[in-house]
Amino acid sequence: MPEFQGFLQRLRRAITDRDDALVRSIASPDIRLDLGDSLGLEDLGLDDPTSPFWPRLDKALSVGCLRTEAGNDTSWECPGLREVKPPAPGSNYLEQVFILANDIALRSAAAGDAPIKARVSCQIMSVDLDHLSSMLTDQQESINEKGGWVPVVVNGRRAFIASDFAYLPTGYRAVFERRDGNWIMTAYLAGD
Repeated sequence: MPEFQGFLQRLRRAITDRDDALVRSIASPDIRLDLGDSLGLEDLGLDDPTSPFWPRLDKALSVGCLRTEAGNDTSWECPGLREVKPPAPGSNYLEQVFILANDIALRSAAAGDAPIKARVSCQIMSVDLDHLSSMLTDQQESINEKGGWVPVVVNGRRAFIASDFAYLPTGYRAVFERRDGNWIMTAYLAGD
């Protein structure tokens, strides 16, 4: 939808510029920021250009958006992952990572110059929970941002994939609705 795409372009520019005024202007007064409704916009650190809000929203938008389950042009969810085939029965989807691009390198370490172990395309993989739990807090947080690394298990062996191409079900998402002729953000939260 061209009108929504234009809105997203303005929002992406605001993310690059760390334009907290624009984000505040599109945030609904009743925006959902957590499942307990205890957070407010000030908790996002919008006035801090180093706030994790900025790269997390950037990643949510970079994956692409789909109409919400209501199926109309006035409500969109970013990232739009509802059409991703669910994991196999019996697997825990919270331990899965969606690879959202083609020919992506699985590396032997969490670095862009580390040797490539294999290449993968558009599939669901298992997160290496043992390694994830041993990572520093800021490294764990970076899996929900561009530029981070997600530890995965492939055939019983550890590998790493750039978080730019990987999305966890517990990652951040945003919902946008058209109200009174304007696009507003009605939700920005992490979780399944």
